[in-house]
Amino acid sequence: MQLTLVTPLPFPLELKNGVRLTLVGDAIAYFTRLSGEQQQTHYWQRAIWMFNTAANEPTYLRTATISLQTALLMDQLLVDPSD
Repeated sequence: MQLTLVTPLPFPLELKNGVRLTLVGDAIAYFTRLSGEQQQTHYWQRAIWMFNTAANEPTYLRTATISLQTALLMDQLLVDPSD
């Protein structure tokens, strides 16, 4: 399997602002909009690194998506599933 911009994420991520990340391309586009401050945090650096790793080894896509989910949670951007 090769990752492309239209490869589905293993599970969707819904943000508080109504954005829904469902594809690898959605995640990459989101990374390009991070502020300089966000880019300096370890959790965003790890999420980006994991997506780069998944690009070379697609079996890491789930782990990359979990890293993205963690970064979104750390910045309190993810919808609370209990809502």
